[in-house]
Amino acid sequence: MIDPDAFLRQEVESASPAKLRWLLIRKALGLCQVVGQMWEEGRTTEAGQWMLRVREIFGELLEGVTDPKHPTAKAVSDLYTFLLKALSKVEQNRDPKGLKDIIDILHIELETWGLFVHNESRSSDFNFGAPSTPAPTGRMGGYAATEWAGLNVEA
Repeated sequence: MIDPDAFLRQEVESASPAKLRWLLIRKALGLCQVVGQMWEEGRTTEAGQWMLRVREIFGELLEGVTDPKHPTAKAVSDLYTFLLKALSKVEQNRDPKGLKDIIDILHIELETWGLFVHNESRSSDFNFGAPSTPAPTGRMGGYAATEWAGLNVEA
């Protein structure tokens, strides 16, 4: 029997910490969009269950900031703390505008990490067999690519 989740499982198991972060952000974004649709359809109980999963993902992303002395750690942890608080308000008031704001932030975060993962994969093309660490090949979001290396999603 073919396991329909085999590809996803392999993708996660072989992903770099940055790509795992990107996958989590993508999942949170998709779930927020689903919640918005469910609210429109009046399926608030189901939407609430998906909001719990989004909260868990934000918690995982926050826990992935492992080095408090890292130059970007405060900014990244502040972002996910803000998103967790915003999510609570959005959920409490079933606020579609607030949910859209969260979705917009997640789009930016997804794009940022997507660029980083792309840069990471390009640099690993030249270092086949090397560990997955970003090369200092430019700036992303105002930070040198190597500055993001201290953030991971291993928890």
